[in-house]
This record gives sequence, structure tokens and C-alpha cells, in this order.
Amino acid sequence: GCGVPTYQLFMGTMKRTMRRTVERTVKRMLKRTVKSTLKRTVKGTLKRTLKRMVKGTLTLTVKSTLKRIVKRTLKSTLKRTVRSTLKRTMKSTLKRTVRSTLKRTVRSTLKRTVRSTLKRTVKSTLKRTV
Repeated sequence: GCGVPTYQLFMGTMKRTMRRTVERTVKRMLKRTVKSTLKRTVKGTLKRTLKRMVKGTLTLTVKSTLKRIVKRTLKSTLKRTVRSTLKRTMKSTLKRTVRSTLKRTVRSTLKRTVRSTLKRTVKSTLKRTV
């Protein structure tokens, strides 16, 4: 017979569907973890950095501005890290490994970016508003 044996065809489609399901699951999970991680890290980092940088109280406007800026920068960073993590972990299509790796990467990146962004934005926002 000519053409590709059915077994190989079947394996190809299986791989594709697996990848799709994993991608979907990962997207869903990411939304969840990103939301919770964002809330946690932004809150914590805000508290920490603001305490260090501003003795006394900060106005609510400054806080909200900061949150907005942080969220914006995080979105782009997240896209990048998710892409690279997916590339690395897609090879092991096990949902569990993908999940844990993603959670780890996302969390660490979030922490890093939130901290640096916050420091920058707090300084600049303070200059403008206070």
C-alpha cells in the first residue's frame, strides 16, 4: 500500500488533540493563578515597597495608579513567560507537570516584575503627585 500507515496518522492526530487540550487547560489555569497571584503579590509588594519608600500615608490615587501600571506591565511579561514555558513544557504533555512548572514560573516572574515595576512607578508617581 502507498501513503502513510493509519497508525502514524492516528498518532499525529492524537498528539495534536493532546496539545490542544493541554493548551486550553493551561490557559484556564493561568487565568486563575494569575488572578490570585496578582492580587497577593501586588498587595504584598505594595505594602512592602510603600512602607520602605514613603514614611507616612500615601493617597489612594497613587495606590490605584500603581496598581494599574503594574497590571499593564505584568500582562506583557506574562505573555512572554507563558510562551517560553509552554515551549519548554509542551514536550512533556502531562498536565500535571505543565501545571506545576507554569505555576512556578509565573509566580517567580510575577514577583520579580512586580517588585521592579513597583519601585520604578512608586518613585515616579510620588514625584508627580506628592
